[in-house]
Amino acid sequence: MPVVARVFRAEPASWLFGLRDACPTGFAELPQLREALLRIAQEQISADAINKLVDDAAQGAQCIEIEQFLKWLSDNSIGVTTDYLAGFRGSAPHVHQLHAPADPRFLGSIEEFREQHKDDAMALERLRNTVKICGSCSKPCAFTLSSCNACGTSLKDVQQSFSDNIFMGFIYGVAKAG
Repeated sequence: MPVVARVFRAEPASWLFGLRDACPTGFAELPQLREALLRIAQEQISADAINKLVDDAAQGAQCIEIEQFLKWLSDNSIGVTTDYLAGFRGSAPHVHQLHAPADPRFLGSIEEFREQHKDDAMALERLRNTVKICGSCSKPCAFTLSSCNACGTSLKDVQQSFSDNIFMGFIYGVAKAG
């Protein structure tokens, strides 16, 4: 849970914001929310970053419901965690996930993509992984392994083969795997 959520839940809202007539109970006026966030961050986050965070969450409103803000904060913090980094002070870059649906660039399968791009040797090479298929459990293993990392069977005498590189399929925008 983000630090902000822990503090909001641990302390009464009146301690953080004071009681105001301008906003109903359970809501906070934006200036008080900014002040509380700055206190929580202990000046490790810039005032500009706090202002942008609050403005993004409020979407033009003068008050914001605390629970709604906490939900917004956790929903918009994909990939963000609170970790101890050996005394690190400052901010680390974070790229927000776009919520924009996108259609695949290629509507067929990887096999159909290969057929359509049969003259592009580089694309064809990128669309396959070199593997060894375990004779006991059928798991595709890295060709550099000497034994299966699922069942432990020796791969010493297993010939190299190829499997679809699904990640490159994502990059090329292929709609269907397999």
